[in-house]
Amino acid sequence: MDMYQIVYDICTARPKPFVEELLQGIVQYLLGHTVRLKQLILEHEDIVSAYSAEWEQYYTASYYADRVCDFLNRHSQKRAASHTSVQAQKIFNLTVQGHAYLIWKQNILSSIKRNHANALVEQMLTMLRRERDGEAPPSNAIRSAVNSFTLNSYIRLSPVLVNTQSDMHLQLYTEEFEIPYIDSITSYYKNESTAAMSSLSISDFMIKAIYRLDEEAERSKRYCHYSSLPRASFACVSEYVSAHQSKIHSDFENMIIEGRFEDCTRAYILLSKVEGGINRIIKEFEKFVTKQGKDAMSPFAASILKDPRKYVDTMIETHSRLMKLAVDVFKGDSVFIAEIDKAFRDIVNTREFGKDNLALEAFARYCDLFLKKTPKSTLGDVDVDERLGKMATSVSSDSERAMILRLKDACGYEYTCKLQRMFTDISLSEDINDRFKSDLDAKSRKLGIDFQIFVLTAGSWPLTAGVFPDFQLPVEFENPTIEFLSFYNSIFSGRKLSWLHHLSKADVKLNFTDKRYELNISMHYLAVLLLFNDSLSLTVGECEQLTKIKLAEIFKTIKVFADMKLLLVDNDKIDSLSVDTVVTLNTMFTRN
Repeated sequence: MDMYQIVYDICTARPKPFVEELLQGIVQYLLGHTVRLKQLILEHEDIVSAYSAEWEQYYTASYYADRVCDFLNRHSQKRAASHTSVQAQKIFNLTVQGHAYLIWKQNILSSIKRNHANALVEQMLTMLRRERDGEAPPSNAIRSAVNSFTLNSYIRLSPVLVNTQSDMHLQLYTEEFEIPYIDSITSYYKNESTAAMSSLSISDFMIKAIYRLDEEAERSKRYCHYSSLPRASFACVSEYVSAHQSKIHSDFENMIIEGRFEDCTRAYILLSKVEGGINRIIKEFEKFVTKQGKDAMSPFAASILKDPRKYVDTMIETHSRLMKLAVDVFKGDSVFIAEIDKAFRDIVNTREFGKDNLALEAFARYCDLFLKKTPKSTLGDVDVDERLGKMATSVSSDSERAMILRLKDACGYEYTCKLQRMFTDISLSEDINDRFKSDLDAKSRKLGIDFQIFVLTAGSWPLTAGVFPDFQLPVEFENPTIEFLSFYNSIFSGRKLSWLHHLSKADVKLNFTDKRYELNISMHYLAVLLLFNDSLSLTVGECEQLTKIKLAEIFKTIKVFADMKLLLVDNDKIDSLSVDTVVTLNTMFTRN
């Protein structure tokens, strides 16, 4: 007769169903059967393998018995509500498989622990210890035995009990296996790591530590419930890394200085497993990067502006090399990459080469070498006014705009906002100059000179106040300046312009020579030179009075022109100028 039918007939017999009798009969049979199984298991020397084999058969049989008794399970759970006894409700609410597991737990697991010195778990731990020593244990048997400790993997609870017992399904596993297992990890690796640290070099110790951590992680995955993995890993890391991290820390400085980068990687891998473990090596790495950067840049202290290309190329090469080191050795950890950026930011912004930050000036010149229209000329001594001219020497504004966008992506908005405003000012200045010329053409007015104005936003540019507050603008520039002011005020009301004549440049043609000569000079140089349009000879004092330029600057300007032989100094007393010294325009000026 079909077994499902037999169970159904027993549960629906009339006049009285035999539900309780059938359930009690199954329970009594399982009680006697598990007692016999325990004796069979304990007769074997290899208790774990015997236990595993009997458990697999028992589990399979209970699984099919539970399916055969499905009607009994549903019928008994309905009858549980009619019982007032709590014990009776527990009995009827459990499925056949649930009874089978609880009986196995009581008559085999608990009995072996209580009456036989916990022989099963002790033998499992012994096998795992031997595996750490290199032996090959019966891994399937251990895994099966461990699985038998997890309640919810094998029994079906009634809906009534699922919510009340679902949080307790790992209690047996945790108490009977996980805690002893982690204790065994702690004990084993405490002894081994201490012996290894005393007998091995730090390099060999780290190699062994990484191997052991990986090996134990795989072992835990193979045998343990997934919930145990973090605790098992923590126990192993505590004994192999945390207990010895001070030694790794103390040796890390030598590792990185001596170029033992494989050891640095091992130290990083191990210490990153400990909370705060890499903090100290981050500081050591920062010191190393700073020293590398400064050592690479120090040879340029005397020639940083003479050869900006070599300075910047060396900076880029050093930065790239250290970035590759961070990626290869420290797995591209963003913390180490940030330390490189921080160190180089300090190197670039530190005023090590004088009172001014010449590194930034070198970068400005370097960019100019790439962005300017022609490579023919070589930059000489640079002052602030040349910085303003660089934006007008670009191959294309698109190139500058693309460079700013790339800088913005790399450094963020706050680092490029001023540069963006500078770029915008140049574009707006070009537009204003075009409109100014159109306005002059419409009014049929001539300025007499080519005249271009840069209208720049205060605060966005590295501008300084005029060094000659009383500077007398040459008469040739007075009318153009007045015309521009009138035009500017007509299109922008309420704006105030501050003139920075000391930042201006002029291209001047010499008309008194046989050959064609053009000079590119600053405004205060031009102011002195234009005085000789009206008089071939002037005293130094007259030059000062007519231009309102400080006497010291007049001396410097005249000396420059005298060295060029464009101006002739009375009695050739170039190095002993005074207010009474007579200066004459050299009408026979020639220059190769």
